[in-house]
Amino acid sequence: GTLGGVDTSGAAIVYGSGLMGEWHFSDLFSAAIGPSIDYAAGEICSGSARLNCVGGVGAYFGIQARLNLTLVAASSGQDTRRYGFRIGVSSHTSFIGSGVFQFLDLHLGYEWF
Repeated sequence: GTLGGVDTSGAAIVYGSGLMGEWHFSDLFSAAIGPSIDYAAGEICSGSARLNCVGGVGAYFGIQARLNLTLVAASSGQDTRRYGFRIGVSSHTSFIGSGVFQFLDLHLGYEWF
């Protein structure tokens, strides 16, 4: 892309590992939130020769959250586990250096919980 009239390019890798507490408000709705430790590595280069580059690597603090709607929720007999098709949205916020990066994703799937 272009930043301040100068051609730039870059790449980043962010890997997050966290622990979330999950609350079920009924068989249909659930929410979760918790902290994470994120490993991030990236580099941005500018100019046509890509000789001027800035990069960084490190571990950073993050927060993750999730909201789910479970369709066709059911219990399996005497087993207290529930199962169903879930539609959800997840948010992951990473505090990297002086910046804040927000990742959002939608997910669909069958879960047994």
